[in-house]
Amino acid sequence: MKKQDKYLPANAVIIALLSLFTVLVLLVPFRFNDPLKTLKDLIITGIISITAVILISRINSKPFRALMQTVFVLAFFSVFFGKTSDFQLIFYNEWQDNKLLTIEHSILGSETSLILEKITTPVLTEVMMFVYIVYIPLLAIVAFVSYKSKSEDGLGEYLFILSLGYFFCFIGFMLFPVASQTYFNPAQYSVSLKGGIFAYLGELLRNEAHFPGGSLPSPHCTASTIMLFALNKVNRKLYYFFFPVVLMIYISTVYGRYHYIWDGIVGILLAILLIKLLPAFKKITENIFVFFNSLMNSVTVSGSLSDE
Repeated sequence: MKKQDKYLPANAVIIALLSLFTVLVLLVPFRFNDPLKTLKDLIITGIISITAVILISRINSKPFRALMQTVFVLAFFSVFFGKTSDFQLIFYNEWQDNKLLTIEHSILGSETSLILEKITTPVLTEVMMFVYIVYIPLLAIVAFVSYKSKSEDGLGEYLFILSLGYFFCFIGFMLFPVASQTYFNPAQYSVSLKGGIFAYLGELLRNEAHFPGGSLPSPHCTASTIMLFALNKVNRKLYYFFFPVVLMIYISTVYGRYHYIWDGIVGILLAILLIKLLPAFKKITENIFVFFNSLMNSVTVSGSLSDE
């Protein structure tokens, strides 16, 4: 029997995500401003993604294939994050920020980013924005370390659980849509986030790539926790080196006014749950692979007998 492609699980998550969102458009088209455009975008993305999966699978060089697979997965979720903006309020008629704020006020007396505003300085803002931005190259760095340490097995597992993390984050955006404090009540801040180049890049990311929603669970916190898990398995020295960086990433999401503290907590808990359930998810993908492999073998055998 043919061995399972190490990157199949991550690719399967991507195809499942595209299929789910396509079905949602077909089931509730009245919840979208332009359902035909949204559907067309999903179909085009699906065609490009399936083509990429097929082409990458035919690459013979393992290092080059690993590189292209990493680029594909990271690029896909980066692009698809923006596409989720059309899906934020398909189950609700309004944002749910007030529910989170009520809980936070009852515990802390204020929203966490407003508390952090009291210690906001240009230097601290630059540091926080640096760690918020460094999350992006860190995704690729962990992929490289995973491949270098455990070849396709290590990279395949990392991309799989990372894909699962983003998959459930995107679902969470719809199940409990939160606009985030910058969009829900931007006038509440009296101190602006001024700094240097990284503060500029952080605001550029907010203005060009972010939108109301896409908040709970926090993709930053979910993926950062998954990266720690991957590093802990393949390189303990880097795990300890990046541990404080990840802690600062958690804080930066609130300090930078990208997320409520609850977004981060749910994101971290989601990642921990996925890590615990990873063996079960692996088993599911293995069973699906065996089923389709057996089905294809049956079709091939049937075709050969009919030819005779």
